[in-house]
Amino acid sequence: MVRASALLLCGLAFCSNALADRMKDNWDFIMSSNDQSVRYDYYLRKGSFIHQNGKSTILVQQLANDSASRPMKVFYYQAEISDSTCNAGYGKINFNDTTGKLLQDFDYISNGESNSSVIGDLVCGMRNTFQREGKI
Repeated sequence: MVRASALLLCGLAFCSNALADRMKDNWDFIMSSNDQSVRYDYYLRKGSFIHQNGKSTILVQQLANDSASRPMKVFYYQAEISDSTCNAGYGKINFNDTTGKLLQDFDYISNGESNSSVIGDLVCGMRNTFQREGKI
């Protein structure tokens, strides 16, 4: 089993200084997307990458923000992708609850434009790095 931190930058203009510091210490910002009047910000939990039994997982935090950029709701889940999907460059990525129970699966295409593809690329990229370093 391998655990690692995602090496990404965090931009948190909507948070107070104390919350922003705490977020920077624990979460890495990866992207934002919009759906009508709601903006979704996605973060990866530092140190939560795990590779075991031919699968890689990482904890994801999704913040739903209204047009005033005030956090409305927070969602947590595990993004899980298999080695065979990473190797093929396409397949399914599972979004599980924090106990590992499947919530929903999404299509994954390497270098795709969907949120699930971006998250999958990050997880597969971390897995590939650890494989090259002989840690997996």
